[in-house]
Amino acid sequence: MFLNIQIFYHFVVLLIKHFKNQYLELIVHLHFIGSNFYEVFFPKIGRMLGMECAYDFYELVNCANTFNHVVAIKYGENGVQFGRMHNN
Repeated sequence: MFLNIQIFYHFVVLLIKHFKNQYLELIVHLHFIGSNFYEVFFPKIGRMLGMECAYDFYELVNCANTFNHVVAIKYGENGVQFGRMHNN
């Protein structure tokens, strides 16, 4: 367990150093590293395809363009966010 933590922190330090040297104008979003991001990303793709857990890489690539548009609307320059629709 300690070795995993040590490797992870080493990765974080190297990532910050890499961004400092190569992409100084960009922000390092550390909340996107680790498994939490994947636990959010893959179910969203599955819901877009209509199948929560049973899709392959080909289907993931096919819906990538649509997903990019959805993310641009939600987190783009204007930060437009739409509320959830209710069936009431």
